[in-house]
Amino acid sequence: MEGGGAAALAAVLAKKVTISPDENVNVVLSGGNIDANLLARVLEQVLVRQGRYMMLKMLVLDRPGSLAGALDAVAEVGANVIEVFHRRAMWLAPLGRVGIEMLLEVRDESHAKDVIKHLEDKGYTPEREGQSDWAE
Repeated sequence: MEGGGAAALAAVLAKKVTISPDENVNVVLSGGNIDANLLARVLEQVLVRQGRYMMLKMLVLDRPGSLAGALDAVAEVGANVIEVFHRRAMWLAPLGRVGIEMLLEVRDESHAKDVIKHLEDKGYTPEREGQSDWAE
């Protein structure tokens, strides 16, 4: 549903429409003028602002299973992996190490801190990326 599709409901709630106590009223809620890609971006931004998405980055040994181990540690504490980037060249990581960036879905800020603590307890050194300071 989009904002314009809620106009009828807003009119009823604001008592702009006279309704008798014995009347039944149906309000049509509609939408569809918002592009699906724009809606997805709006929802993602809401999740970031609510602290439900967080970005972590860390260096791990460049060995078979290192990425799987980091992902297992995230799963152990109940975070959901949205995206993973496994980077060597872009980070200019030291030889023998590789950079991992993870976009994670968490329940709230407390859960985010639990995820970081759990990773640290497992021997990782996660760095949390902050929200952008770009002007609206």
